[in-house]
Amino acid sequence: MTAGCSVGSNISEIPSNEQNDYKFVLLGQSDFICTDLDNKRLNISEIGKVITTDDTITVNTTKFASADIDSDGTEEVILWLNINNIDDYGFEILHYQNADIYGYTVPYRGLMNLKKDGTFIFSSGAFDSGIGKISFSETGYSIREQAYIQSEYDSNNELNIQYFINDEPCSENDFINAVNAQDHKPDVEWYDLSENNINEILN
Repeated sequence: MTAGCSVGSNISEIPSNEQNDYKFVLLGQSDFICTDLDNKRLNISEIGKVITTDDTITVNTTKFASADIDSDGTEEVILWLNINNIDDYGFEILHYQNADIYGYTVPYRGLMNLKKDGTFIFSSGAFDSGIGKISFSETGYSIREQAYIQSEYDSNNELNIQYFINDEPCSENDFINAVNAQDHKPDVEWYDLSENNINEILN
């Protein structure tokens, strides 16, 4: 993933009222609804609670970005989580719905190489991975698979690997071409999570 970068253009795809709601959450001036904690309201200063109740574990949000991950025409704000100084732990996605901000915790391997169009790479193993987007509800999220590999062992304990694009079987070469095309899409821009950046980008 791309590291933090300097502030570029504003996030114009987020309507102004939603920009303010995201901004207030990032600045700690309002809370968000944490779907991982039975929709308990949390302040960003309590972000560690989405990961653990162990006070000896340090959880920080180091960077943020925006992308329309669910293709509803409005961008979400994605927080990059740092756990005990480890950057590849996971993310908190902030999604606007029902006039409120909902938070969804996603593991690092569930949202890799996020692109500006909101697509990303997900993986649950070497032979179970793909390209996806996300659907949100008031209680959780699900990954909409656009292209993926599926593996299973048959009755002879031999590993069978199948390739799919838009839920239709495809060849390995077609799948590789889809992944190569995904790699060439522009990466999302990540910004250091600072008050100056929040105020300038979400204005």
